[in-house]
Amino acid sequence: DRERARAIETDSADVLIVDDDEGFVRYLTGQFQREGVLAHAASGGIEAYRAIGRRLPHSLVIDVALPDTSGFDLVEYVRSLPGGERCTIMMVSGASAFLDKVEAIRCGADSYFDKPVDWEAFWRRFVDLRAQTEAAAPKVLVVDDDASHLSYVRAVLEPAGYRIRACDTPSSVEEELAAFRPDLVLMDVLLPGASGIDLARYLRQSAAHATLPVVFVTTEAQIDTHVETIRAGGDDYLAKPVERDLLLSTIETRIRKSREIGNRLDRDGLTGLLTSPAILARIA
Repeated sequence: DRERARAIETDSADVLIVDDDEGFVRYLTGQFQREGVLAHAASGGIEAYRAIGRRLPHSLVIDVALPDTSGFDLVEYVRSLPGGERCTIMMVSGASAFLDKVEAIRCGADSYFDKPVDWEAFWRRFVDLRAQTEAAAPKVLVVDDDASHLSYVRAVLEPAGYRIRACDTPSSVEEELAAFRPDLVLMDVLLPGASGIDLARYLRQSAAHATLPVVFVTTEAQIDTHVETIRAGGDDYLAKPVERDLLLSTIETRIRKSREIGNRLDRDGLTGLLTSPAILARIA
C-alpha cells in the first residue's frame, strides 16, 4: 500500500482535515505526514468553506458533527463544485450511528470510519480511493441515434472529465466495445433495427462484458419498460430529458462501484497482491 501511495503525485496528495477534535487532528496529520501526504486542518465549517474557496483540496476528512455546521452539508457543497466529484471524501465520527453511515454515503462521501480510526484500514481505503481518482479519464460509450441527446450528453460529461464515444447503430456496438473499452454504456432503449434491451441481454452473455455498467435512457416512462431494462441486466434507468446533476451522479456512482469491484476481484484478499489472471491481463 505504501508503494502504491508513492505513485500518487505529490501535488495530488493534499488532505484537508475538518474537525474540532485537536487530539484527533494532530494524530491524523502526523500519520499522513509520515506517509508523505501534506495535511492541513480546519476546526469547523466556516474555516473549511474559506479554505475550499481559496483552493479545492484533492482529499478531505470531515467529522459528521462540526461546531458550526453539518459535515453532511459540507460534503454536498464540495460535490456541487466544479471538479468536486473527483475529491476523495472520508467521514469520521466519535458517536457513530447506523443512519449517520447511510447519510454519509447518500450525501456523497466515499467512506465512513468510527473514531478512534484503525489507521491501517483507513490508509488502505485512502490509497484505494486516490488510485481510482487518479486513474485514466473514465470512458462512456453512448449508444443512441438521437443527435440532440448526444450533444447534451457531451456538453454535460466532457467538462467533467469523461471521454465520450458515440454509436448510433446497434450493429456497430460490439466493434465499438472492443476498440473503445468503455467504463460504462449509456444506451437508449429505442434504437433503429434493434432494442437496447436486446443488446443488453447479448452483452450479458459475454464474460468480457458481464459486469460492464449499462445505464438505459429513454423517453418511455412506463413501468413495464423499466422492469424489462432491469431484467435485461441494466444497472440503472433514466428518462429523457435527463437532469444534469442526476446524469452526472448516476454515471459517476456506477463507474466508481464497478472500479471498486474490479479492484477487489483483481487482488488477493489476504496479501493485496494482483491475482494471476489480473497480472496476465495487464501484461496483455
